[in-house]
Amino acid sequence: MLKSKSISIMAPNPLITAWWECTPTNMHTIVLNFLYDPNNSRCDLAWTILENIIKFPRENIFYAFLITLAIYIIFNEPARFLFYAVGFAYPMLKTSRMFKYRRCGEYSRQLRYWVVFGWFALVDVFLYSYMEKRPVYWTVKTVFVFYMMVPFIRGSDLIYHDFVRSFNKRLETVIDSFSCYHE
Repeated sequence: MLKSKSISIMAPNPLITAWWECTPTNMHTIVLNFLYDPNNSRCDLAWTILENIIKFPRENIFYAFLITLAIYIIFNEPARFLFYAVGFAYPMLKTSRMFKYRRCGEYSRQLRYWVVFGWFALVDVFLYSYMEKRPVYWTVKTVFVFYMMVPFIRGSDLIYHDFVRSFNKRLETVIDSFSCYHE
């Protein structure tokens, strides 16, 4: 059995708090924490078997798989399906479960995702005619949506707090100045 000489420098459940913390070193540490998680025995067993068969450390296998998958998605049609699955289907399922089981603590984070996604969709309406012919169009959209919803990055929270909230305040001020009804 091959063992990697990896040392975790982050907590077991690392949480990236700002977009500039998404450095290759931090992301590599998060991947290592995931691949060598002692609390996930099934995953560890699967990786151990794969390591013994292929004779490479699990992080090399993981990155090779990730690169292969990225190349396949970038140049093929699955990018569109993946965008809709990651961007709509999974968050809708998560939102419906949240309402079903009344998990009040998750409401604000999920609503921030949908607010940021709504603004992203609005911007995408204008970019679509220019970008649709590009082979990486759907891949870039998928990566962005994945960035927004991954729990340890919380990209939607970061985008909401850094950009959307201040823009919405300015927009509300403009709309209120034209409105004859004020609350």
